Amino acid sequence: ESIESMKRRIVVARYRTDFLALDTSHCENIVKGEFFKLDKSTITESSFKELFGTNEYILIRRDMEVLIDELKKGPFMEQTNLTYLLKGAGGVGKTTTLYFASIIAQRSGCLTMYINAKFFTNGTRWINQKVCEFLEPWALRNQDLLKQLPSSSKVTMFDAAMEAAKDIQNSVVLFNFLIEDLQRTVRVPVVICIDQYNAFLVDHEAVLEYNKAPTTISWGSNPIGRIFSDWNNFNVQRGAVLFAFTSSYHGGKTAIDGNSRLFTRISPYNNDEWAKMTNRFTDSLPPDTGFLRNFVGGIPRELGRFMKIWDKEHHNGVDNVMKLYTKDATDYYKERIQRLLDKKRMKEDVKESTVFAAKIFMGSSMDDVPDSWENSGMVVVQGQTYKLCCPAAELAIFKAFDDSHTKNAISILRGDKTISWRVLELCVQHRFRMAAMSANIVEMEYTDLTQKKEKEKIQISAQNIIIHNDIPVELPTIHPGTVYICWRGAAVVDFFIYNHDCKKIFLQVSEQPYAKHKTKLPDLFTTTIT
Repeated sequence: ESIESMKRRIVVARYRTDFLALDTSHCENIVKGEFFKLDKSTITESSFKELFGTNEYILIRRDMEVLIDELKKGPFMEQTNLTYLLKGAGGVGKTTTLYFASIIAQRSGCLTMYINAKFFTNGTRWINQKVCEFLEPWALRNQDLLKQLPSSSKVTMFDAAMEAAKDIQNSVVLFNFLIEDLQRTVRVPVVICIDQYNAFLVDHEAVLEYNKAPTTISWGSNPIGRIFSDWNNFNVQRGAVLFAFTSSYHGGKTAIDGNSRLFTRISPYNNDEWAKMTNRFTDSLPPDTGFLRNFVGGIPRELGRFMKIWDKEHHNGVDNVMKLYTKDATDYYKERIQRLLDKKRMKEDVKESTVFAAKIFMGSSMDDVPDSWENSGMVVVQGQTYKLCCPAAELAIFKAFDDSHTKNAISILRGDKTISWRVLELCVQHRFRMAAMSANIVEMEYTDLTQKKEKEKIQISAQNIIIHNDIPVELPTIHPGTVYICWRGAAVVDFFIYNHDCKKIFLQVSEQPYAKHKTKLPDLFTTTIT
């Protein structure tokens, strides 16, 4: 053994048992509802840069405070084997919460590692190269701590990490050894944050050999995924592992061991958080923000999406911004919903998911929601009815529930005797909505006499819309695909929708079944519906 290697081994041995003191003042000074100033130098991961952009502050939300409180009980008090699972709707703030926890832990003296699973599952480059790209900046950023920690290769962890970053042929194997060393470390708390975790658990693309094309592999074939894939057993000796599941995760129930695996669902803005955000950015929002919270579903990412469009287009008016946002957000939710209807992705859960989507599509009352839809975060409870989280999502299901998905739903409904009678209802509603589908939206108020409600609002989407509050002197020219709305004595609203053959299809919104309207019954059977 060389003199130099002996010196390094002795240096490492010196730090095997003593514990570094932590400075938890960063945790103690956290106040819910205040804005936390970002340290741009710590935001090295591309996903964080994309997320925060030019923002300098993030709001300290209730979920963040709860997570920091748990970390203080665990790694800061030397409790072992703390695993924390974060779930919630898309755009609700899981990544922000994960980032906030990691930066507070780092400032308090913990050794932190943030891993975005999608970085290792998108198939853009050789996975060994990605490991090298990840390790070097991480080692340099944490070198003060890493130089004081031993590794299994009898050098400091900093030397081990830099060696792995420079040895591209063996980087994956050496990275695995490094993670095992981190798991055994007790001198300082180790906080490992794994974002987009379930990207490891589904089929994805990866480049496993140098200079080869990406191939589709299962989760068990990804060498990085194998390190972290068993979330129920992956842990550290002193510290915490934080997993953030994306909203598209539809696996089995998590947090089976409540003693060591803590589970939280990140929520949309509550009343106080929404008030804080809108008050702080009042100069960047429309003059009247009363409509905005419901319009974006109280979801942080959707508020950000709206604000980006508002910044560029506010000079053209609120209505134009709402139209542009609705189109953008509807496309996003359409893709999300169609994942829930995909047979290959959902497998044996596709039947339950599709039936639920059909009921949402038809506005039916339900007393239960499938795990897949609950995990998506797109469903909220309204009385005894489940509805989608915002107007864009409600519009998206009409686009997502296209002919192919409707046919699949029909085949499922027919096979279940308890609900097979609803096939006709689904077919009729589908034809009406497809005829009326477009980006043109009109909002109107109506009085629901059956429920004794007043001043309710309804949104109607159609290719062309004609509205008459009074009987017109001359009938307008009505083209195929037109919705014709007339107000009749503040009692019911009549919709006239024309198909491609210009045959009139008639629907009256009423408390009574259609067949009980004696004057309307002949229309139903003399009209050809295609």
